[in-house]
Amino acid sequence: MKPEVRHGPRGEGRAADSPAPPVLGVGAVVLVPAAAIGAAGEELHVLLVRRGRPPGKGTWSLPGGRVKGGERLVDAAAREVLEETALAVEIGELLEAVELVSDEFHYVVFDYRATLRDTRVRPVAGDDADDARFVALSELGRHGVTEAVARVVARAVSLSGG
Repeated sequence: MKPEVRHGPRGEGRAADSPAPPVLGVGAVVLVPAAAIGAAGEELHVLLVRRGRPPGKGTWSLPGGRVKGGERLVDAAAREVLEETALAVEIGELLEAVELVSDEFHYVVFDYRATLRDTRVRPVAGDDADDARFVALSELGRHGVTEAVARVVARAVSLSGG
């Protein structure tokens, strides 16, 4: 018996029992000092979004998402931050490539350092995020971020001299 072949964007000519190919994604670490967002103290804050859709619905993470065909990674990262938080950013250096694999999905996510173009604006959740906010670095654990998110944020902090 021949295996079923799936067709379409997620299964172009692959057997039904073979896993889907990895999906390319991007994320952005946006760090701001407390004073820039009107918070007390001198602690750095990081931009987080709460996912409104699977995978990871209800969890806090870095803003980001899928790369569109023909789109440069840095352009995708800036677009995703804008769509999910209404904040315009400049994308900086690549921090890390993170691979997320489960029985349901396989993502390869390139996380970049990013800076706000205007610190006077505040995040507003949009697209597939149901909340967006700046979170003090000391509060990351209370937001339940993954080890990968914490690691990428720590790398961005170390590169920023914070």
